[in-house]
Amino acid sequence: MRNMAKEKQFLTVIEAAKAMGVTRAAIYKKMKNGQIPFEKVYGHFLIPAEGVEGGAMRGLTEEGKAEIDQGVAKAMKEYGETLKLLGKE
Repeated sequence: MRNMAKEKQFLTVIEAAKAMGVTRAAIYKKMKNGQIPFEKVYGHFLIPAEGVEGGAMRGLTEEGKAEIDQGVAKAMKEYGETLKLLGKE
């Protein structure tokens, strides 16, 4: 796949989704949550290509990883024995 981010200054939601390998809904959700910068021009959402290229939409932040680790630890503490029993079935 060619690198759309290098060819254009802005990407549409569809182009950004293809470049990131996610759905359009995921892109809209990230836009709503402030994770992806965008501009609205004549009713169209445009995403700076540098955001896609720079990885602003990729992967987890260290904070995000820490949240996941905390959630897993909490689940294991509260449901660890039950999960072990379910794994044996």
